[in-house]
Amino acid sequence: AEPFEYARALWFEEYGDTALATILSGRLFFQKVMSPRFFNRAADEAACQKVVKEELPPLFDYLESQLAAGDAIVGKRFSIGDIGIATQFVNFRHAGYTVDAKRWPKLAGYVAGVHARPSFKRLIEAETAFFGTAA
Repeated sequence: AEPFEYARALWFEEYGDTALATILSGRLFFQKVMSPRFFNRAADEAACQKVVKEELPPLFDYLESQLAAGDAIVGKRFSIGDIGIATQFVNFRHAGYTVDAKRWPKLAGYVAGVHARPSFKRLIEAETAFFGTAA
């Protein structure tokens, strides 16, 4: 990969591990999946709704603005950037959420495409069975 694409891929991997992970995994997945199943605590639905309405839109708006036509977040090849971004959407999915395709059509298509990859599909199926969440 050329240096610019490599740097962007690393940026998106970091964005996934920080900005997205904090919200999608740390706030929503923990509330909706981990708390009830492993800590015997109900999810704080009001807190989850606040996150969805107020904190997700700027993150998703940014990703929508960065996605071009194609299956990769950077360039034309699947990269560490795609893994960093799409992994967080697995937890978002386990928490019972999907990307609003009307509001973020490129992001919704991108996530669906990455999650359909055999490597992601197998992981999602195994985790869905483990967590007892809807696929």
